[in-house]
Amino acid sequence: MTNERERAGGSLRTAGVSIGIAGLVLVAALLSAACGVFEKVTGPSTVVLNIQGEKTAVAPKASLNLTINAANEDGGPVDDGVKVKVELDSALGTLDAEKVTIVGGKAVVTFTAGSQLGKTVVKATTGKASAQYTISIEKAPPPGGGDPRDQLDITKVTFHHPSPAKFKVTARLSNIRISGLTIAWDWSQPGWPVEYSNGVLGNMWVFARIGGQWHAATWEWLRASTNRVTLEAKPGQPPFIQASASPIDSWYPKSGEEIAFMASTPCRSGISAGSPRERSPIIKTRWP
Repeated sequence: MTNERERAGGSLRTAGVSIGIAGLVLVAALLSAACGVFEKVTGPSTVVLNIQGEKTAVAPKASLNLTINAANEDGGPVDDGVKVKVELDSALGTLDAEKVTIVGGKAVVTFTAGSQLGKTVVKATTGKASAQYTISIEKAPPPGGGDPRDQLDITKVTFHHPSPAKFKVTARLSNIRISGLTIAWDWSQPGWPVEYSNGVLGNMWVFARIGGQWHAATWEWLRASTNRVTLEAKPGQPPFIQASASPIDSWYPKSGEEIAFMASTPCRSGISAGSPRERSPIIKTRWP
């Protein structure tokens, strides 16, 4: 009897062990299922996009590679295979793909500019995530310097007052109107300092094409409110006689002849050490 009870007890103990293992397996399974609820979902709804490029401006017909980076909201990598739609907001260029696939957290798309100047925006989208990148299409600067906004190559101009050729373009100049001996224009500058007691903060330049060569000289002092000047020349005299620089002070433009203007910080009496060295683009017009 004792052996039978021991055997029975042993059987019960063995059964108890078996039930304990089964219970642990069941608990582990339940815990595993519960933990699965908290796993990070890496679908498109959690993707964060950004676009990077080496520069934001290109010349007409030039190309620019853009890298589209994708990550989860917590900064971790997304799974390979996420599809990203890429599009432009204008017809100023083309993309080499309308859809790219993220591999290793990124994808590359190439933008090629057209011939027209302007700005366009590249937009990347996947699910609810999106990113944008603005590209300017600008004329390439002439060799040796200048600015793409200049309407003639400043490096090929002969200056008859201290040259502003290396000045930074910060001012705007537009809408030049010539009527008789009166010249008017629209302009703005980013707070150029007054450099003379009479309120002067810059000079107006005239560019004349004489004998196949562009020449430039200052012909007027600029104050913050200056936007209209009546030339000092009398009827029949060369109009820019007050330039006091040959050959411009003896030059008389013909009707329809191309002429150009520019505003700059003071140069006529020399360029002071404290001058900000800034200018507007060179803007062309025609003599009436």
